Amino acid sequence: MNFVKGKTFGVWIDIINEALLRMKSESDKYDFSLSVTGIPITKCQSELTKGKYDVMITTSYNKRRASLFYFPPESEKESKPCSSPFKFACNGFVVISPKKVNKQENQYVFNGKIENLPDLVFIDKGRAIIGDLEEKGIIPEVSEKNEVSINRMLQEGGVAITSVHSGITLAQDPKYSDKITLQKIPLTITSYYIPFSKKTKFTEEERIAFWKSVASVSNDKAFLNKVNRKYK
Repeated sequence: MNFVKGKTFGVWIDIINEALLRMKSESDKYDFSLSVTGIPITKCQSELTKGKYDVMITTSYNKRRASLFYFPPESEKESKPCSSPFKFACNGFVVISPKKVNKQENQYVFNGKIENLPDLVFIDKGRAIIGDLEEKGIIPEVSEKNEVSINRMLQEGGVAITSVHSGITLAQDPKYSDKITLQKIPLTITSYYIPFSKKTKFTEEERIAFWKSVASVSNDKAFLNKVNRKYK
């Protein structure tokens, strides 16, 4: 998502708006509109718990979040990554390491297990995976911005964790491409959803209709191609 002068736009917003339009075209009882407030993820989760907002864009399922928010049916039973029929997006986190440590080639290879992470881990503020890391006994160094995390890693060693999209973008950025390695195995890759507050006025029927419509649009290749061209 992008925020400019109070306006919110981007592929995710277009997907949700299209999903709402399709719902209304199927039945007038689904006459909903989207209003977006851009706030840090930790505050967003707190406000969603209180019922200030109806939904959050977007997060993955875990038991702690499921105790606080409504997720689509059987979100906890995903048999393989990104296989949920209700997913809004397929996303996750990747590990980035410096190409050199103390002027020597860095031999570190991430094997997909959290236990394989080094003692020094950098991450930017508000990432949902921070809680998962802490549950495993890994206390990351948290920075205000992703770029700060990457620069600290380059100076101090260790690794940085960021989203799949951000990792790919950084690996292609001339500023960093010759300094960092995007590890081949992701830290996590899973379905991401749009959970509802448990204090929402949306009924179960309305929530499921919304999730189904969002998933349908997210898998509509013709629509996604059109939207992606719009933002190139």
